[in-house]
Amino acid sequence: MPLKAMPLKAMPCREVVPGDEVKRMEDCCIVNWSTASSTRAQEQSLVAALDVFPFCSCIDYRCGSAPYDLIPDTIEQISPDVSIMCFTYVYTGCVYPSQCCQTLTDDIFKMEFSTEFACTNKQSVINTTINGETKMGSTFFDTEFATAKIRITNLQLKGQDIITGSKLCLWVTSPCDTFEEFFENDDGTFNPPLPVIPKPKTVCDCISIYEPNTRWRLNWRGADTNNGLVYYRFGVTTAPAHWCAEVTYREGYCCNSTMDTIELSMDPIFNSNYFYAFKDFWIFDVDNIPLVQGPVGTGQKTPMGLSFAGFGSMTVDDIPPGSEMTLTISMDPAYWNDTSQFPCGPSRLVEQDGVCDYALHGLQVRDGGLLQDILGPNVPQCCPEGVYIENPEGLCGCSDNKLLSPWRLAARPAIGTTFDFRILSTTPQRWSPLEDSIVNCNAMDLDRMRLYIHADYVDMVTSAIFDGESVNYTFGNDGVQYWIELRDLMMPYQQPDTVLPLVLTVSPDAPMHSSMCGENPLGSAECEYVFFGKWNLPDLDYQCCAHGYSEPDFMPATDATCCDANKFHSPYSVEILGFNFDRPTVRSTLTMSVKFNAEMCVDSETNAGCCDTDVKTMFMEMKTTDDLVSLSATPSARTSTYYKVPGGVMIEGDFGTGTTITVSIVMFGNHNVGTICTGSWAGAACHFQLHGGYTFNAHSACCASHITTGP
Repeated sequence: MPLKAMPLKAMPCREVVPGDEVKRMEDCCIVNWSTASSTRAQEQSLVAALDVFPFCSCIDYRCGSAPYDLIPDTIEQISPDVSIMCFTYVYTGCVYPSQCCQTLTDDIFKMEFSTEFACTNKQSVINTTINGETKMGSTFFDTEFATAKIRITNLQLKGQDIITGSKLCLWVTSPCDTFEEFFENDDGTFNPPLPVIPKPKTVCDCISIYEPNTRWRLNWRGADTNNGLVYYRFGVTTAPAHWCAEVTYREGYCCNSTMDTIELSMDPIFNSNYFYAFKDFWIFDVDNIPLVQGPVGTGQKTPMGLSFAGFGSMTVDDIPPGSEMTLTISMDPAYWNDTSQFPCGPSRLVEQDGVCDYALHGLQVRDGGLLQDILGPNVPQCCPEGVYIENPEGLCGCSDNKLLSPWRLAARPAIGTTFDFRILSTTPQRWSPLEDSIVNCNAMDLDRMRLYIHADYVDMVTSAIFDGESVNYTFGNDGVQYWIELRDLMMPYQQPDTVLPLVLTVSPDAPMHSSMCGENPLGSAECEYVFFGKWNLPDLDYQCCAHGYSEPDFMPATDATCCDANKFHSPYSVEILGFNFDRPTVRSTLTMSVKFNAEMCVDSETNAGCCDTDVKTMFMEMKTTDDLVSLSATPSARTSTYYKVPGGVMIEGDFGTGTTITVSIVMFGNHNVGTICTGSWAGAACHFQLHGGYTFNAHSACCASHITTGP
């Protein structure tokens, strides 16, 4: 029988032994299915210390660090008491560029399942196969831990092409012949490791985290020479509380963790002579008062590089956002004299020159108190990791032009407590380095979304599901508008016409409105949003921040059968203001005005409301667009733009309601109205169609067709 899709997400980790490094495939493991191949003696040495699955200490449990999902496939009953339970490997790629993820992509040696004790024996599991080949001879049943587990070794899965699509099957007997019965949770899911893991001398367990699961940051601040030495300076800061979301791959509280150790990566060429190359270090508090200083010696050397401590346990309150704690290190220029970069060696997280790794260490904090004080000294630490950029060249702001972005938002009316949106991919306006910003956002990814919402829905959202996956979100405001911000979407560029669903669910106690969105600057019912993408490491910010208003849930109509095209049901008229030919530049300019006059509008009996319509787009018929040089329409909520379509041009600008709009068209050559437009008013006129709507449910209900009047 088919199984419900319930991926067992890979969570890579590493057994930490002092002085050891990740050099072999066997050093990597994952929580829900394990590839650790440490010796049995090594495993036994960890048993007394770790009392949760997988009973090894890991530095990275993140689902995004795993290259494969293990998807339940089928359960086939081959006899009254025997069923074959199968799983398929599906390649998902390395969301985080960890060494283990890269290694696991090409080599999986061993799997471990946490299961019921009753199922951990050869009577319950009578055979195991990988791609039809039996592995029962290398299948082991471990019952000495707090929970039972099954180890299947010698899988010999090598190469992404081989691993992807491989099928792992367990031949199981009753009562272990269902997915729900076989695994330890009633709903067939796995729990991540628990937070309380003892920390003996031979094992150093910590919760490996990255943004946005920590408020701590470290950045490069520059270097200089003085008194015959080179001085390198680093700054430690904190981000605002609302920028952080607690870790979800395992239980932990690291947003407000303390910070008592700073660790910097070091080029391996200094492993044998670092105590000669590096001289002294200083750590200053936010008031530039020295907290600790001394010579760099064996006490600072770690497998990663250099570690600095002794300044106490700093809290996020000690270094509030906007302040900075500093670390300064001096070096002998005979060993390294480059003031443009610290000798950090290549980053293991980012494949980019000039990027260096760091790690900070501290204690978990929950509700303002140290978790260690509540649960004892063996609570895992927090060890946020990150990168800093040497000599970054920052960008000024970000590109907010919606039309240069491939992403659009479509909104639907509420259904009960559910608000449905669709994020659509489209073909963006082609980016030009001469006319647009210095950033090309045509193929931007989508990592974060800010949606401006009604104040009634602040803190009332109970879930956010993007493309079938739950995502983190936070709320904020700028004193005028409120928003919900969806984070870590991690959606790469998609081909045009891709539709990604977004569902926001609110509490039953929340007020019911037809739209979740708040009032926008246009005064219309569309949802205002910002799509963030193209993360810029030097600035630690996004290069693309496409700002726009939601699209209708269907394309704007262009005929009377889908919308009201009657010009008498529109408060607008279109008038030609003038025409000019500039002989020196050989340019012809046609200027028109879209005028608002509510008194001239008559409500339709079948589509009442178009007298209050806004104007989102305008279509202008043209005989030819070959000589078109430029087109502008003002005023609008953002810079208006246009693109050529069959029979004319489409002008976009979100022009709002009740505004008189001036349209200016520049053509190359000696033209007149008759050679540009297709209409007929005394032999020279232009046809226009104005697209808009008056409520959330009638986003594009109005498409009045006009013919210009004028001099």
